[in-house]
Amino acid sequence: MDDREGAAERAKSPTGADGAMRGGPAAPRSRARRTRPVRLTVDLDPVLHRRLKQWTGNAAVELDVVDVSLAEVFRTLVHRLTVDRSLAAAVLRDLRER
Repeated sequence: MDDREGAAERAKSPTGADGAMRGGPAAPRSRARRTRPVRLTVDLDPVLHRRLKQWTGNAAVELDVVDVSLAEVFRTLVHRLTVDRSLAAAVLRDLRER
């Protein structure tokens, strides 16, 4: 199933949105929320990685801390991407240009 697949497409599938066969009883859904973080892996071009490491080094100096981790930068960027409409629009423009 593709990440971009919406509820309407899942509902059209032979198993339905919940994975149960149509006409059969639906499997009970867990109401528990995920509490453990989700791990992501990103492959970067070596030049882009070097630039990012230079940026985090400069950020550490600016923030007067020993280190700024790549993970924290990615978490911050993802958060900003989901709440900042102008940033989201800029990222969409960049993605369209690829």
